[in-house]
Amino acid sequence: MEIASETPTKEIKIQGVNGWIVPLPFTEGYTLKTLEADQLNQVLHENIRNNFAKTVEKALKEQGDDFDQEALQRQLNEYLEEYEFGARRGGTFRAADPIEAEAMNIARDLVKEGLKRRGVKLKDFSPADITAEAIRAIEKYPQITTQAEESVAARRKAADGIQLDLNVTPAGGVAE
Repeated sequence: MEIASETPTKEIKIQGVNGWIVPLPFTEGYTLKTLEADQLNQVLHENIRNNFAKTVEKALKEQGDDFDQEALQRQLNEYLEEYEFGARRGGTFRAADPIEAEAMNIARDLVKEGLKRRGVKLKDFSPADITAEAIRAIEKYPQITTQAEESVAARRKAADGIQLDLNVTPAGGVAE
């Protein structure tokens, strides 16, 4: 991967250490190489599989092995027509990083509070609208991420040294 000096960057955290600068080389109009296209197609297929799994699961549960796969394929095709790679649907936001997830929770709460203060009904906004506004808030107000870092650190400190005696079994399995 070739990274030019004018390539935008983002600061990330690795193993709890802030300040790692990584490039953002993929921008609109970027021409993908074969392996990059393969990777994006793989992620697309995983997203589609994950996002459509509950629909298929429900059909199997309700109709058994005789479910109408053609009807579901039409549903999937409709879903794909509206699908935007990387866009969040239904207001969902899943972050693997606990700080990003906490920042999103804080920002969503701030957006909802702001709307309520203006006398606006939350039901007039879709979860996706609130999520989009929360993302903008995180980008505009770095103190949201700072608060998230402090919150996650406090939770980790509170949990430090606690070892749970879990008595759970894997689905359909036996505890060892």
